Amino acid sequence: MTTTRYILLSIAISIIGIGVFFYYKMGGFNAPELSIINAPSYTIVGKPYTGRMNSKEFGKLFEEADSLIKSGTIKGVSCAWFENNPESGKDTVKAFVGVATTTSPSALPKGFEVKTTSSRKVVQAHILAHYMLAPQTYSKLKDFADSKNIKVNDAPTLELYNSENDVIIQQPVKE
Repeated sequence: MTTTRYILLSIAISIIGIGVFFYYKMGGFNAPELSIINAPSYTIVGKPYTGRMNSKEFGKLFEEADSLIKSGTIKGVSCAWFENNPESGKDTVKAFVGVATTTSPSALPKGFEVKTTSSRKVVQAHILAHYMLAPQTYSKLKDFADSKNIKVNDAPTLELYNSENDVIIQQPVKE
């Protein structure tokens, strides 16, 4: 091998190593904790959204929800209630993004709406990984449900973001 090939091989191995390191640091190798639970009803204070998941507008809704929590306006966790399950970020998603709480807020912030979910039986995945890795958890959730001979609906799905690296996904059990 020539020196150039050694250099290129070293660079390639370094890039792969850095990628694996960051995937590890983001929790990519963490296994989700899977369970079947009776989820409580939630009051979600937020805004509806229809569009692509990778749009800036979608991200802005999460920032608005986080600001409600940080300011103390509403006590709860950031969340997204998905009415459909798009195949990719390029497909249209119908969602409601906001703050999930188990109590009704005393006052509704201007421009926000309320959505109430019913208590329901769900298959839940709790993953300690960056929220950007949450989509990888869906196949594990489905496999778990199949192993228990349970069928789940693709929607509505609730994603609760306890923090940037602590995500809960709940998919309803078909009754």
